[in-house]
Amino acid sequence: MLSAAGASARPVQQLLPRPPIAAPPVPAPLSPPINPGAAPAPPRGISPLLLQPGPLFALPQRASPSAPPPTFPAPIDQEKIGSYKIWLSGQLRLLERSGVSPDDLLFREIQQQLLQLDQSGGSP
Repeated sequence: MLSAAGASARPVQQLLPRPPIAAPPVPAPLSPPINPGAAPAPPRGISPLLLQPGPLFALPQRASPSAPPPTFPAPIDQEKIGSYKIWLSGQLRLLERSGVSPDDLLFREIQQQLLQLDQSGGSP
């Protein structure tokens, strides 16, 4: 008869080392390919189409554009002047909204700069 303690005990398994895995053999190096030489010429010679420069067929003509070409933007200096003028106008509006008098030094400086830009041909 087996006791309760003996029935619940499991047999101890011995851990055996796994056998080493054999590495696949390394293939022998191959020799470099041998040049077979020049290809033989075709029996009737080379095609005259291959001997003529240029395309084998006429290229189709492009249709003319339906819209005019795009206009390029103003040079960078003119863009900067225009941006500066817009910024000055915004500053002037802010001063007006805040109740600054037109006799104020900053107000007059901004007006003077805008006037100079208008006289020099500055954009917007």
